[in-house]
Amino acid sequence: MDAGATSQSSIVMEMENGLVTVIISVYNAERYLRDSLDSILAQTYSPLAVFICNDGSTDESGAILDTYTDSRIRRFNHEDNLGCYQSVSRMMAYTRCDYIAFHDADDISHPDRIRQQVEFLRARPDYDLVGTNYSIINTRGKVVATISTMMENAELIPDALMAQNEFQKSTILFRRRVYERLGGFRDALIPHKNMIGDYDWILQASELFLLSNINAPEPLYQYRSVPGSMTKSYRSLNQHLAPKMSRFFATERRIHFGTDSLMKRDYYTIEQQLEFFKVPYDEDASRFYFERANYLLQHRLPWQALPHAFTAMVLRPLRRRHWQCLQDVFSMLVLPTGKSAKYYFTSAIWPR
Repeated sequence: MDAGATSQSSIVMEMENGLVTVIISVYNAERYLRDSLDSILAQTYSPLAVFICNDGSTDESGAILDTYTDSRIRRFNHEDNLGCYQSVSRMMAYTRCDYIAFHDADDISHPDRIRQQVEFLRARPDYDLVGTNYSIINTRGKVVATISTMMENAELIPDALMAQNEFQKSTILFRRRVYERLGGFRDALIPHKNMIGDYDWILQASELFLLSNINAPEPLYQYRSVPGSMTKSYRSLNQHLAPKMSRFFATERRIHFGTDSLMKRDYYTIEQQLEFFKVPYDEDASRFYFERANYLLQHRLPWQALPHAFTAMVLRPLRRRHWQCLQDVFSMLVLPTGKSAKYYFTSAIWPR
């Protein structure tokens, strides 16, 4: 952190009864930042603190943050962009609170989100982490899909997580003891940037704590589907394989009594496993484009999915699933409401 960051002594807050610290990492979010931050400051829950980091933004995000004088805000600055996971992990290290919550700089939290999540955990002392259902909004703030049902059964979640992530990272709130046990995200420990992150962290949490979701009649979170961030999320095959690597580490921990290759810094095993996962993509280049198209369709981005779906079809024109994927893209373009988001989440995990 540069000299402009708040001093450590003023950032580290004393433990307060019920204090929630909301952590936000900001990178070039000028278009949506004000609405996003205002939604957190408008929370009905108190006491609340907001740790927010300008993670090397090159737009006006820093200037927008400068306009806020709310005493609940603690400001961090990075001259260089470290990435969301490292930025959030650094801020978590400074928290002294009962609960920690995540929020993304282009999303919107319902005014009662934090209150409902804290009340959920207070009513269930054995539970330590809770997410919520959510809506997907476009760049204009219009709801384009609703993920209305997230898994609630804490006993089933650990096994369900081995198939897909049952939590939207930015919706979760958890007791501080989860951080004290796990630490931050392990992204900095692996040579490939953004190779792992929240999925790996949540898998670890599920092995040690009870997790659940709140399925509110009105979703408590609005996740903004932004073309730029979505298309950059998996810029390489390594990053595309991040969920598989997270599940690999989880499998290792089940076999080796809570230890995995990353904990042991066994980078040879990690590289060998990564190369193994790449084999199907080396043998069939269309696989990557097909899965990318489905990923973008999950986030209601048909225009961004179109070139990937088309490339998959051109590379393997005789595969029915490629034609079906292309049809799904055009269906969403013509009928934006299209099929339910649940359909796309399912089709991405279990390709036809």
